[in-house]
Amino acid sequence: MFPSRLRSVCFWYLTLVPFLGFALAFGLGHTSPRVYVPLWLGHSALMSAAAWVLGGHQSRRLAADRRQLVLGATLLLAPWLLLSLFAGMGPPPADPAGWVATAVEQQLRYTLLILCGVLLVAGFVLLGAWLRRAGENTYTLLGLTALLLATPLFIVNMAYWGTFLLDSFRLVVATGSAQRPDWYKPMRDLMNLLGAVAVALQYATAIAFTAALHRVGWCRPTASRWLMGLSGTALVLSVLPAAVPVPLAIASYVVSIPAVPFLIPYWLSLLLLRRAGATASPAILAPLETCSPAPNPPEILPLKWMPVFFLVLLGYSGRAQVTGSNYALTGVTIIDARHPVPVAHQTILIRHQTITAIFLDGSQPLPDSARVVRLQGKYVVPGLIDAHVHLATDPSGVDNRAHVLAVLRRLLYSGVTSVRDMAGDARILAGLARDAATGEIVSPAIYYSALLAGPAFFQDPRTALASKGAVAGTLPYMRAVTSSTDLVLAVAEAKGTGATGLKLYADVAAPLVAHIVREATRQNLPVWAHAWLQHAKPAEVVAAGVGVVSHAPLLLYEKLDTIPPSWKTQRHGAAFWDSATPDLSALFALMKERHTILDATLLTYQEWGQEDSTMRYAYEVGKRLTTQAYKAGVLLAAGTDDDQKQFVPKEVELLVKGAGLSAFDALTAATLNGAKALHLETTRGTVAVGKMADLVVLDKNPLQDISNLEAVYAVIKAGKFFQKE
Repeated sequence: MFPSRLRSVCFWYLTLVPFLGFALAFGLGHTSPRVYVPLWLGHSALMSAAAWVLGGHQSRRLAADRRQLVLGATLLLAPWLLLSLFAGMGPPPADPAGWVATAVEQQLRYTLLILCGVLLVAGFVLLGAWLRRAGENTYTLLGLTALLLATPLFIVNMAYWGTFLLDSFRLVVATGSAQRPDWYKPMRDLMNLLGAVAVALQYATAIAFTAALHRVGWCRPTASRWLMGLSGTALVLSVLPAAVPVPLAIASYVVSIPAVPFLIPYWLSLLLLRRAGATASPAILAPLETCSPAPNPPEILPLKWMPVFFLVLLGYSGRAQVTGSNYALTGVTIIDARHPVPVAHQTILIRHQTITAIFLDGSQPLPDSARVVRLQGKYVVPGLIDAHVHLATDPSGVDNRAHVLAVLRRLLYSGVTSVRDMAGDARILAGLARDAATGEIVSPAIYYSALLAGPAFFQDPRTALASKGAVAGTLPYMRAVTSSTDLVLAVAEAKGTGATGLKLYADVAAPLVAHIVREATRQNLPVWAHAWLQHAKPAEVVAAGVGVVSHAPLLLYEKLDTIPPSWKTQRHGAAFWDSATPDLSALFALMKERHTILDATLLTYQEWGQEDSTMRYAYEVGKRLTTQAYKAGVLLAAGTDDDQKQFVPKEVELLVKGAGLSAFDALTAATLNGAKALHLETTRGTVAVGKMADLVVLDKNPLQDISNLEAVYAVIKAGKFFQKE
């Protein structure tokens, strides 16, 4: 007889096998067979040894009928020895190409499941024979009936998935068609129905045999209640209709995973084997009521953890993130500023936060440690950059933390992986930027500005909101400047707030603009500005060396001193605006020469015009001036500036449909040009080796229809994978 401490270790090891298997399968996904097969062989040897230590070693010392019971329990345990191989295989692929690429593994998966079903039948038949000799017929016959009904359905369902469906997927991939054959949906629906019936009957089998063992005194009441309760709950969940709330739908999916119904028989077998190994005397297999109970029955405690197991499994199967730091995206089509023609059938290797390799599918071996994420038919573009947001104008009010965190989450899931905040409370922005960088919040990367403006601007009530607790215009991140300001100190203090750049907002004269730009350049701090600063015309702002100018309608002030009243009070058609919009070719030539980026912000002006008819002119003129800038070769960035009501895909759509950009150039505006605005073009903005893994996976080609930019399948931010919610 083995020491009790060793048997306890073996019991806990075997108890945790399903936990570990599901965690690895859903957490790491598919890994190389060269990695997981040797590990599985070693693990199988350990499982076999643990089962032998736990109770199998006693089979030689028991009477023939008692040996039959131990053999039955061992057969109920055996399926999980095979199913643990799935920890390396991961879940089945999500698309036909993935099935075809791993055809051998998929056939092995479903062959093993069929074998597990056969082992389950053999185990329960032996257990049933013993129970009937012990005088328990009712529940035993119910359990055997349910099992014999379930097994043919289970085998047919597994054979369908492993052979017939795989062959049909091969045909789909070979023809290059995403269209399924006419028979596909009704056949799939039929197999799903058969699978649901089989799973429900398997849980019914577990309930019946647990009741039978309890009835003859072989399963303590507490253990019986736990096992029957879990089985009954799983049975109900497995037959739920599709139209149920999402949490129930996820739970129904989990309990219907083919490997999950084997759990209750597996745990039941551990209880029987542990009892078998408790003593060398054959009397240990007498009914439990006639035996002296152990001081602290060890087999009951793990049962209390079983609901935790199911909750963990729900979390793994329903979660939205790939947590591995080393993975490969295969089968993707890349579109970015370097690839105006999409590049298909590409593999992208990501390690930690960085893209480490890009190559044609199958042309290079994948690292053994890399998780494979099969994305056949998907499109990958660089992470989008919103070049104009305001996250912290009123942190004590509408921009409270709960609201902003919800907005940031939605931004990220829309495909935005970086934002340029154009002035707000930097005390708040610094914290948000830090939390985003450390992954403590679900958010794009946040880059923010420190604001400089003339004293008159600080009468604007928004500045008081963003400076709460201090006097507006006196803070390092929001300072009033004049010709007498110590700009060396002002720029240094602004930089010390953690700001990525300076923003010139209003009421600044041209000579002061030039002085600020010179000092900021010396201190390596980019300067951004409104296109018109009241006392500095757009050409003066550009000539001073400002890197990015915002708001296309403000470019009007290059030629106009005031907006004509009729533009605000009268409705005009497209022909009027075509003729009324001034020609700013000289300004745009200067912007092209100085590499000045235009942050047009058409979306906010469209929304403003819809809310206030006197501002409709701004959108009409703004989009036409944006067209002029585009045709003149000026770089455009995509910024929304609409308080995050809508996100940058809508701005990109307006650049195409309103300003006439090609889909490719509009996408470049929202990616590479946004990175240039932030001086991050060496690390972001394109899909390239060595760059940050900020990517968006799309279901549809955005170059065919720019609105496809909203067909987000997943977002990768700094190497972290977020499945679209």
